Amino acid sequence: MAFTQADVDALNRAIASGARRVKYADGSEIECRSHAELEAALARVNGQVSPPPPGSSPRSSLVSF
Repeated sequence: MAFTQADVDALNRAIASGARRVKYADGSEIECRSHAELEAALARVNGQVSPPPPGSSPRSSLVSF
């Protein structure tokens, strides 16, 4: 599976809200047992996210608090 920025955003929303279930852009879902598992999933996805299309502006994948 090629991860996208939408997947990173979904993980960030879950982390910010305290949710443990995340639905990826392709329709697949994961459910984590802890915040630490969500953070680990985010790290994996960030390492595999597809680059943005040429000409698009870069977006931050970090959530500000």
